[in-house]
Amino acid sequence: MGINMADINKLKGAGYATVMSVIQSTSKELTQIKGLSDAKVDKILEAARKLEACNAFMSGSVLMTKRNRILEMTTGSNNLDKLLGGGIESMCITELFGENRTGKTQVCHTLCVTAQLPQNMKGGNGKVEVCNIHMWPRRLFSFGASWCGPCCGYIFVDTQTDTSFE
Repeated sequence: MGINMADINKLKGAGYATVMSVIQSTSKELTQIKGLSDAKVDKILEAARKLEACNAFMSGSVLMTKRNRILEMTTGSNNLDKLLGGGIESMCITELFGENRTGKTQVCHTLCVTAQLPQNMKGGNGKVEVCNIHMWPRRLFSFGASWCGPCCGYIFVDTQTDTSFE
């Protein structure tokens, strides 16, 4: 990208450990690093944006266009969907946490199935891969069968044994 190692080391020394941290900084902040001129900072920022293939800032209309592509997938529970404002959103990471035996795995397995349902059934119309799960594939398949018959097309990958089930 045309940025020499000495300049990268200067950025690291000033606390910029990731490309995104550079992108999210202002030119003024970066020029305060000893040895980085305005021209170098512009070159670094241009290279960082190309590397990350993004623009750190976007207009509200661009953000709304992206938000309109998000799907709300059912959890299988109307009450939980209502509590979540419509279901689990696609294109993001959702973290479930709680005490043992409170249903976290049950929700995840249900989402594996509902994510594949057509959108008119509040599904994601997508594909699912489950990795490193601590449950037998038969149990996961039973979730699929209860929603859409025995022919749900998800793939189960047990990373501990490198076994794949389709």
